[in-house]
Amino acid sequence: MSSEISCIYSQGGKTRKIHIVFLAPSISIVEEVNEQLSAIGNLMSDGRPILGISAEKLVETILSVSEEIIVIPAHIWTPWFSLYGANSGFDSLRECFGKTASYVHTVETGLSSDPAMNWRIGELNDKQIVSFSDAHSPSKLG
Repeated sequence: MSSEISCIYSQGGKTRKIHIVFLAPSISIVEEVNEQLSAIGNLMSDGRPILGISAEKLVETILSVSEEIIVIPAHIWTPWFSLYGANSGFDSLRECFGKTASYVHTVETGLSSDPAMNWRIGELNDKQIVSFSDAHSPSKLG
């Protein structure tokens, strides 16, 4: 099971916007995550729920349910709603995810990412790099 969650919050005097993909191993874990996150915000308001909490707090909350859940920052290079986004992003995984950065083993680059660009970022050397985000609009596939 997978979901993408949008976090919009203030950190370091800036408005931060990041999308994070989560992969869960079972329906029962997803149900428990939904219960936890429903206390924070409305999960039914959008196809990609928007929560006003930090990426670190979101990851803490989700991993409190199960450490088997995979955390993937989505489309890390887009200007908005991303890890390294020029308009609302961060300078590092640690800045974004704080003490939960060690749980980020994979990053999602977006469909237009240049592999050579990713290889220039040292902190990505030990990360799995995948590219599949925003492949949810049939008119944009292929």
